[in-house]
Amino acid sequence: MTEKYTIRLSYTRHLEFEVNADGARQAYAEAKDGFATDDLKPDDDWSDEVSLEGVQHGDREIDFDYRFAWDAPKDERGLTRMLAIAREATNLREIDKDLDLGALLDRVFASEQATDTTTSQGEKQ
Repeated sequence: MTEKYTIRLSYTRHLEFEVNADGARQAYAEAKDGFATDDLKPDDDWSDEVSLEGVQHGDREIDFDYRFAWDAPKDERGLTRMLAIAREATNLREIDKDLDLGALLDRVFASEQATDTTTSQGEKQ
């Protein structure tokens, strides 16, 4: 049975503009104003990272934050991995953490799914 989840994501977008100006301050002002008024289009744009910020399921809302896992093995590119931390949105109490966000989601929401299944089976009997 599918259920409704509200997922809150954030992403970082980098924009690059080439402007002609007499100095750095003027170049910054022209790029900022040109972008705000839609007069300038970026030469290049990309999304560096999409991050899960929160999940709401029923009455439960979980927020996620991240920090470097300095003591964990490096990834295949030799970079320090990020540790995902699940917290209750109401009081920011840490629930669980993992290097694998998918595994963390499975654990955090497994208790709800088990309770829903037990309740559904109990009603059918």
